[in-house]
Amino acid sequence: MTDFDGNFSLDVPRTGVLVISYIGFESKEVVLGNSNQIKIQLNQSTEELDEIVVTALGVKREARSLTSAQQTVNTEGLKEARTTNFAAALSGVAAGVQVTNAQTASGSNRVTIRGVTSLSGNNQPLYVLDGVPLDQTLGDEQSGAWGNAVTYAPVDYGDPISSLNPDDIEGIEVLKGASASALYGSRAANGVILITTKKGTKKKGMGVTINSNTTLQTVNQFPDYQYQYGSGSLGSVAINPTFVREIDGVSYPTLVGQNSAYGGPLLGYDVIEYDGTIGTYSSRPDNIRELYKTGVTNILGVQLSQANDNSTFRLGYTYTDGDWIMDRQDQIERHNITLRATSKLSDRLSVDASMIYIKNNVTNRVVENGSPRNPSQNYIQMHPNMYRGNLTPWKDENGNAFRTGNVWLSNPYWNINENTNEDDNGRFIGRFDLTYNIIKDWDVTAKVNADIRNSEGFQYYAPGATYDIDGSYSAYNNKSENWNFELISTYRKNFDKLSLVAIAGANSWKFNFSRRNAIINQLLFPDVLSLSNNAGDPLVEEFDSERVLNSVFGSVNLGYNNTVYLDISARSEWSSTLSLENNNFTYGSAGMSLIFSKLTGTNNIFSFGKLRGSVAEVGNSATPYQVFDTYLYGGNFQGIPWVSPFNTKNRLDLKNETTRSFEVGLETKFLKNRISLNATYYKTSSFDQILNGPVSPTTGFTSSVINAGEITNKGFEVYLNARVIDSRFKWDIDLNWSNNESFVEEIDPQVPRVILNQWGGRTRIVADEGQPYGNIVTSDFRRDENGIPVINPLNGKPFEVPDVVVGNFQPDWIGSVRNSFKYKGFYLNVLVDVKKGGDLFSGSFLRANQFGTHAATLAGRDEFLLSNRIIGEQNNERRGEGLFGNEYIQIRDQGAIYPGNLAVWADSDGDGTFDWEPGTEPNNIYLPPSQVQGTIWQYTSQAVFDASYVKLREMVFGFNFPKRLTDKTPFTTISTSIVGRNLWIIHQNTPKGIDPESNSTSGNGQGLEFGSFLPNSTFGLNVNLSF
Repeated sequence: MTDFDGNFSLDVPRTGVLVISYIGFESKEVVLGNSNQIKIQLNQSTEELDEIVVTALGVKREARSLTSAQQTVNTEGLKEARTTNFAAALSGVAAGVQVTNAQTASGSNRVTIRGVTSLSGNNQPLYVLDGVPLDQTLGDEQSGAWGNAVTYAPVDYGDPISSLNPDDIEGIEVLKGASASALYGSRAANGVILITTKKGTKKKGMGVTINSNTTLQTVNQFPDYQYQYGSGSLGSVAINPTFVREIDGVSYPTLVGQNSAYGGPLLGYDVIEYDGTIGTYSSRPDNIRELYKTGVTNILGVQLSQANDNSTFRLGYTYTDGDWIMDRQDQIERHNITLRATSKLSDRLSVDASMIYIKNNVTNRVVENGSPRNPSQNYIQMHPNMYRGNLTPWKDENGNAFRTGNVWLSNPYWNINENTNEDDNGRFIGRFDLTYNIIKDWDVTAKVNADIRNSEGFQYYAPGATYDIDGSYSAYNNKSENWNFELISTYRKNFDKLSLVAIAGANSWKFNFSRRNAIINQLLFPDVLSLSNNAGDPLVEEFDSERVLNSVFGSVNLGYNNTVYLDISARSEWSSTLSLENNNFTYGSAGMSLIFSKLTGTNNIFSFGKLRGSVAEVGNSATPYQVFDTYLYGGNFQGIPWVSPFNTKNRLDLKNETTRSFEVGLETKFLKNRISLNATYYKTSSFDQILNGPVSPTTGFTSSVINAGEITNKGFEVYLNARVIDSRFKWDIDLNWSNNESFVEEIDPQVPRVILNQWGGRTRIVADEGQPYGNIVTSDFRRDENGIPVINPLNGKPFEVPDVVVGNFQPDWIGSVRNSFKYKGFYLNVLVDVKKGGDLFSGSFLRANQFGTHAATLAGRDEFLLSNRIIGEQNNERRGEGLFGNEYIQIRDQGAIYPGNLAVWADSDGDGTFDWEPGTEPNNIYLPPSQVQGTIWQYTSQAVFDASYVKLREMVFGFNFPKRLTDKTPFTTISTSIVGRNLWIIHQNTPKGIDPESNSTSGNGQGLEFGSFLPNSTFGLNVNLSF
């Protein structure tokens, strides 16, 4: 074995012949002779290696034999630039995989592969961990832009893989198309991400590895707010006598009750502060920065590993202690325990068993989106003259929240310090695989695995808040059991030129879920976290569901002369969530690949070539309680309990959703395998969508479950890998690029539109028939044929047009570039993540304009101040007709102005009907700024931005200590690295402080944010020791 410089030392006879070989290089023989020093250089092999990858159902196959798209993820970067949220680390790692990062360290990430297949269902992939299909429930399913209807406090509890430990991960495979994932059945309709954990490695004695990681998290971009004008309206802090008070016979303007920041210039004169004392009307440019701090996360892991010829063993433990960028918010304490053991019990019998236990405790998951309990949302309306000193202490002597008189503003420090929540989540992921070799090439494997979760917690919102004087307390307990039983028979045989892999099996999946939740809304005493602390009866919810999915499946892979391969698979499922008449559905896939380089031959330029194509069909079953009508407990009437049906009428003849797909691909390698190119084109059609359609209220229902609609996806994927420099200094490039278009071909006459998300009544994210999926529909200006706004000459404002498509959240394309450099023991990895196109509606920007805190609201303020306040208090003087005369006409009645042309009252059709028609004269009607920027809520299209970005997503700079140094220590290997994630938004079109990835949910309603948290970066240090 060589050191990092390539040096080695061997004791061999002088007459010996030294054979040097390395995977991927041509072997070389060297006759030693009398030389004591020799220099050897190997040439890279032009032969394509038989790369083995893990495919569906955990079956290992040669990569060359695959007939559909599958990509292997480089997991080294995930482990180095680690994050407390594992799913966030998948950004930019594979073509066609779009990851929208969670806002918090413990939140849910949105991961989609090749777009969306369901208009209303879950579009995220199936995660399979060591053969265990994980629970796909998302932690923010009840979140909306404005908050949960019951508690008004949307809290994100994380996604299925956010709490996994990257140190335990050996490999990740992304199965992209329906052909690749069809064997997993309806749960894999959106693709599959296969995750394999590490096994024990063979070494002398017990191997011990210690990992230590410390990271600092800081805000990297603050919003562009204005600090020139303060509380008030129409350019004054005291626009009327209501805002003037006397203290000791002296009149002062008062800040109490001021709802907006369209007041006067912050010149430092005396005012009455929010607490009634005399203060100064001054700028507080650090008021938002005061809310944030540096978050610190410490991770410590220990792994024990051992292996021999027949068995492997690995035990790992990792402790995580994380503190977020706001005080007391999103505090994580996590314990990850992993155990995996394999053993060859006899010549024919072997076992592979693993267990993962995750104990995850999070205190004060931060309330998100537009809830008044969200500290970030509070600061959108924080006036430029307000700061921490005005808001602390945050409660008075009676325990009530300190009030500013601003009905829109909640005190963020009250929310941070008085409100609290906690959840304790225990998760067990276990499996037991027993394989029996019947004959030489025929194995049968019995598998039992489970994903069991038990979470309990509470939310406490203190009484006395401006938005909730009575307070509330809720407690819950959720349990889920995800059981999987599988029997698989695998037959492998290589004949003269023919290869065969045949699989047949059966699977039974059972998923049980129960929720117990109680909430009280009239607390008797503060700080008493008990359901008995209530003036009335608690609201109690009990929910139970059970799903069973039984299936049989089979596949055949035939290969001829390592040149042509044929794949055929089929699966039939019986779903408990459909009626007996419709609960069985069968689907399958077929694919073929041709290694054409076997026919054309290879040379120093062309190393490998492969064409592949496949077609597939896969189903997607209904969720529970969509077939038979169910009832909701309504309470007691005169001591008699009563129930009522839900508002949605279920459907007995409901069918499964179906997705059909087609794809073709090209895989090539050049320059002795130093350049690899993989390109794929695909098209999918998903029909018989399960939706809720409106019905007549006379039926007793407001909607009915229906099968209707079709959504298509088509796109390209490109993956390029290149070894640019291959010497002592090495430089590798990995490039991923993809585009996808999701299009709603049809829905149903009853359902012309599916609303995916909405903000107030003027902005919606929708799926419209005959339109791209994810259109952003807002109120907009009326425009002429050239797109110029048409202005009403009576008030200087544009005419409003509701329900206008102004954007779409789908990106034009996404991509990433990873550069990896190595020199001796040093290495540097840099990942740049790119999204081109796609739009985002920003409720935060709109609200900041509405209340005058954003810098965009400065337009016209100085002019308005001069012409309406400074020139004089008499109307004639403001009009330029008094003291200053007509020579000052150019500054009279100035302010903000809507760009556009004035409308004309005309009969454009000549039919005698007059109306306002587009004109050509530019608008010259100035308005107070609060009537332009402040009325943005009326024309919400102004808050829609291009969400393109270029991000420095990840950077790792590390050093592996050479053996000559580690030999002087107790350790066999030592490595250290400096890591960073989300270091820099290189390019963005959204306003500062609004991350282009921000979204109010990880569900289907993308393209809308409100009250999102500021963009932040993570910096850290890793140390790894082995002995």
